Amino acid sequence: MAKKKVRKNRLKKDSFILRTISNKGFMFFYLLIITLTTIGLHLFMQTTVREISYYINHTKKIEQKTKQHIIELRTDITQLSRADRIQKIAKKRLNMINSQPQTEVILIK
Repeated sequence: MAKKKVRKNRLKKDSFILRTISNKGFMFFYLLIITLTTIGLHLFMQTTVREISYYINHTKKIEQKTKQHIIELRTDITQLSRADRIQKIAKKRLNMINSQPQTEVILIK
């Protein structure tokens, strides 16, 4: 007898759930929630993709500027390390002169 009551209660609960799910109002509500959630997730993902795309483009611009700066610095180094420029600075600022190479002989006895 106790088993029959448990079965009846269980059947009543199951049928209540089935009736609730099959009710058109609840189905509309569930579909509305699913649709709104999907739209929300889509907007979130779209915003995230746009932000990441912006950061990638910004990083590429910085990379290009850095490469251009490196090229400019190498050009400056090349210009500053020219022999005629160094010689000119040595003569004017340091009062150095060009000397003829001299050979000295050291005799060891």
